[in-house]
Amino acid sequence: MIKDYIIKEILGLGAFGTIYKVQKKTNNKLYVIKKIFLKDLSPIQLKKAKLESQILSSVKSPYIVRYYESFEENNFLNIVMEYCDGGDLNDFITKNEQTKILLKENIIWNIFLKILIGLAELHKNKILHRDLKPHNPKII
Repeated sequence: MIKDYIIKEILGLGAFGTIYKVQKKTNNKLYVIKKIFLKDLSPIQLKKAKLESQILSSVKSPYIVRYYESFEENNFLNIVMEYCDGGDLNDFITKNEQTKILLKENIIWNIFLKILIGLAELHKNKILHRDLKPHNPKII
């Protein structure tokens, strides 16, 4: 339930929901909750939103953001996921651009391979990622 979490900040806005950094009251750990307002969704969009949490729950890989739970409450679908304190690939690129130092080739290959391994895991499970962008891959 949402009352089990303390909302710390908004991390982003998506087409169908808002992403929050939250802290769970019982263990003080940080998580991310994607809140999707269900009332404004068409029947097809509603089905896709619920399918997203099912898909996330089925994938277990160190190269994919971990799913913890989902629940519906007050007309919202809440999807609880891993909080990546290292940021996403976009954060990494932005920080590196500010230093004006070129990345070493082995770092680029390392990131590229982790993305490919994550995608291979999805494809192995017959899941197509249709929104691959620097804001999505986690840096580990």
